[in-house]
Amino acid sequence: MKKILKTLVVILFILFVAIGCDDEKTDPKVDDENLTDGEVTDDPNVLDKDENGEFITAGANNSNDKGEGDYGDSTNEEPGEEEDSGAEDDAEREIVESDIYKVEGTTIWVVNRYKGLIAIDMKDPKALKVVGKAPFEGIPGEMYLQEGRAYILVTGLNGKDLDDKEGYWGGRSMSKVIVVNTEKPSAPKVIGSYELDGTIVDSRQVGDVIYVAATQYKYYWYWCDTRDEYGKDQITLISINVSDPADIKKVDEVSLEGTAYTIYVSQKSIYVAEANYDYWNDDYDQKYPVTLFDISDPDGKIVKKSEFETDGFMSDRWKMYEKGDVFFAVSTSDQWGGGDSMIESFDISDPENIEQINKLTFMTGQQLYGTKFEGDRMYAVTYFQQDPLHVIDISDPANLIELGQLEVPGWSTHLEIRGDKILSVGIDDTDGWKTKVSMYDVSDPENPKEMSMIAIGSNYSWSEATQDWKAFKIYDDLGLILLPVNEYEENTWRYMYKLYLLDFDLAKGLKQRGSVVSDSPVMRGVALENEKIISIGDRHVMMIDAADRDKPEILSTAVMAYYVEDLDICGGQLCGIDNNYYSQPASLVIYEAGNDTNPVKWRSGNMIADFGYADILKAGNKGYMFSNSYGWYDGVEDGEMAEPKSETESRTAISFLKIFEFSDGKDPAEYAFVPLMAPDDSYSAYFNSSAVTQNGVFGVTVQSWDYFYPESDCYDSETDCVAKGDGYSIYNSTVLVYDVSGEGQYESVPVKITENSRTLDYDNKIIANGTTFWYTDCERKGVDEKDRELLYCYAVPVDVKDPAKPVKGKKVNIPGKIIGMSDDGKYLYTYHYMWNDEVSKDDDYYYNSTYFQTLYILKFNDDKTKVSVVKKISVTNEYESTESMYRYTWSDFIVKNDKVFIGTNETLYNYEQQECNYWYYSNRENSMNIRIFRAEDGKRLFNKTYENGARYSSVEGGGFLLSIEENEDYYYGYTNSNNMIYISADGVEKELKLAEKTYGYYSYSLSAAVIGDDLFVARDWNGIEQVSLK
Repeated sequence: MKKILKTLVVILFILFVAIGCDDEKTDPKVDDENLTDGEVTDDPNVLDKDENGEFITAGANNSNDKGEGDYGDSTNEEPGEEEDSGAEDDAEREIVESDIYKVEGTTIWVVNRYKGLIAIDMKDPKALKVVGKAPFEGIPGEMYLQEGRAYILVTGLNGKDLDDKEGYWGGRSMSKVIVVNTEKPSAPKVIGSYELDGTIVDSRQVGDVIYVAATQYKYYWYWCDTRDEYGKDQITLISINVSDPADIKKVDEVSLEGTAYTIYVSQKSIYVAEANYDYWNDDYDQKYPVTLFDISDPDGKIVKKSEFETDGFMSDRWKMYEKGDVFFAVSTSDQWGGGDSMIESFDISDPENIEQINKLTFMTGQQLYGTKFEGDRMYAVTYFQQDPLHVIDISDPANLIELGQLEVPGWSTHLEIRGDKILSVGIDDTDGWKTKVSMYDVSDPENPKEMSMIAIGSNYSWSEATQDWKAFKIYDDLGLILLPVNEYEENTWRYMYKLYLLDFDLAKGLKQRGSVVSDSPVMRGVALENEKIISIGDRHVMMIDAADRDKPEILSTAVMAYYVEDLDICGGQLCGIDNNYYSQPASLVIYEAGNDTNPVKWRSGNMIADFGYADILKAGNKGYMFSNSYGWYDGVEDGEMAEPKSETESRTAISFLKIFEFSDGKDPAEYAFVPLMAPDDSYSAYFNSSAVTQNGVFGVTVQSWDYFYPESDCYDSETDCVAKGDGYSIYNSTVLVYDVSGEGQYESVPVKITENSRTLDYDNKIIANGTTFWYTDCERKGVDEKDRELLYCYAVPVDVKDPAKPVKGKKVNIPGKIIGMSDDGKYLYTYHYMWNDEVSKDDDYYYNSTYFQTLYILKFNDDKTKVSVVKKISVTNEYESTESMYRYTWSDFIVKNDKVFIGTNETLYNYEQQECNYWYYSNRENSMNIRIFRAEDGKRLFNKTYENGARYSSVEGGGFLLSIEENEDYYYGYTNSNNMIYISADGVEKELKLAEKTYGYYSYSLSAAVIGDDLFVARDWNGIEQVSLK
């Protein structure tokens, strides 16, 4: 009896505690150290994980029901290939597709490859706003969203490298499914992750289970001798049960040898179709394995049932179809194109013993493109010179019959069936290469017809939808197609990124309406309620009013990511030229630090309409942004370029200036727009160097080259030159000056100072000091005893107080060429380099080569007719290679007013001989020596060598920034370092530990600026980082 009473007391106590837990308000303690994969979170609902790596969570889930004013996605969700399979499946197990976005109430969640998961508030259509973000490592693909959790598919993660084994090379790639708590859009948090071996191929959510397939490609090779040993490709399939967001579980994981290329999913089955990349395998391009997995368990258990083979390669999910006890496969005999296109039927009534029923080859010698199954038909598109649309009857799996064909230009990459009509997206190649949308009538399968076709773009265009079917958005209830298109403008050398609106009527056909231009590639168009449309791009989300489909209006834009690679100072504010690939044409921007998604607080109008390098020079309170257009345009209109001239017409404008007036704390004011005209109608050139004087005169050097024959003592460009013996190339320079001091819009014609004057090398720098330009001009003296050419070089001043009548002053003999001058005009800096005559090389191509760089600090006399040497600084640079090492040193010189910075990098690669007689790279040693000299007396102010010092650059408004690269993978100047050292002009150091980059690819950018006591560093897609120098 006592035992019974004790038992009852225990049961009552447990019930009391369980009931009391519903009202528990105390936050449980978080055990950060035990979260999956080491992810750290301060979410109080996440407690721990069990021995299987599954989440254990306390507390109730808060649902996110839609409230009033929600937009909602007005799309009828595109059915997966499985939902209309005809199999008698459990309707409760809905098949859900992942995507790069999900609409939830008035929030749109977007997976951005640079910033991770982004939450954007859409309550006010005229003020889209980024309200939250959850960054993470890797390249995010698509996601699922359910009950306050986002499940994001991430690839591009480095796996563990192989152990240091002689003769073996390689490393694994890894992927993850990252789980983010999205209950609060303003504070999404990564709460865990599940790791997969390999690269994600595809995924699907069936019911409450997410299935993800990945392939680990050959991850090591043995190359020591002739043995054929390598890691086999591996397929991994995992299942994650998400039915309870408080108890997320990885249910199962199966692995097998093979190369997964695409998957087909029904409510009860997953088919994994393979590719074959092994050219040296005897079975290459013969048979292609397909593995059938049973996923009928609603909790996520995966059971491998069988493996069978198709006669061809299946390139995407739409090539597969399950109908009752029959599986259909559409494939090509050559996975690289041009083989036989076929359809096979298989009996799957016994999943462990699958047999082919029938096979029909419906085309030979063509590439297989888009396919789609619908009821008793299969539609396929092949292409060689025409685009046959094939209609196949599959009603009798034992007797597959082609009913009809239709030949039209181009090809279709994806098909969508609407009753007896087909909507498709693809390529029209009749006149260039354009994206096309077509509508076909297949009501008479023996005589299919093209009802309507629209080719988009004027010359060359392509669409995200031709490679990602989810970008081909069809809204049946609206009669609307949204299609992202990138159009290449041949005359301007740039892309236009657009979202096109197309009407469709299944009885009447297609009609092209308006489009919206974006600043980056468009990935999706999403139709919302109230005639609103969302354009989702690579770095933006735009809200569009489509009430007038011919003239859709952008209401607001939310910037998700922004690339900062160049920092300058304009009127006491951070500025830069937005000139990267996505931002053509160039514009001037004012930045604010602290906003890593959109640091731009002000932007100028576009520089010009075409592609071209842009930069900015400053003089006084003005900034001069200039761009080369390579001479392809003539005339301007409202600050933008007019229509391009044909190649036979004169090319008069060779560059353009947009001039800004700066005032501390205020936005720049656009002061003038000036096309810089060529000196004659036939002139077209690219500026080599440029400078601007205090009185608004723009000077440039234009480089050209010639060939000199010492034996004939003449140049190849001379009409009477008779070439004798060997010659060598030399460089010439033309100097032009433009008056750009005026306000408004006008053309400036140059005054030619000199034409084809001899220069020391390819880079003839022009500098400005006050109202005077200086450039280098050289004359040939002869040769020395080693047959090296000797030159007299001069610093030539040009007074431009009167820009219409420039006056050349007395030239000053200098060593080398001009590279800079102190602000007060007292000191001139010149430079030259010379190769060593003796280069050693043996039969195995190991060598030693040396060249010398010399910088001179020169001081002018009072009337600037002569210079004296204050300091001569010579640096020896070497390239050396032996059997066991490769070593090189290189130096760079930066002059800043009265200081000279010299950085000398030395890199050493060591090699070790292995048993198999291969020389094996063992390690890299890297160092950077920094020296600073003062112009006044040539005194060295600073001299220090930094281990792992790799790259350095001048800091605008300050000293000099050095990156410390401890990563062995540091390669050819590209940096991903977070460790840097700032060195002031007076030699004061400060070590910097910058934040980890969320988008961790290498970059060549190393740009920074100092304002007051703060250093600002450009961090590419991670915005601008601010560091105090106090």
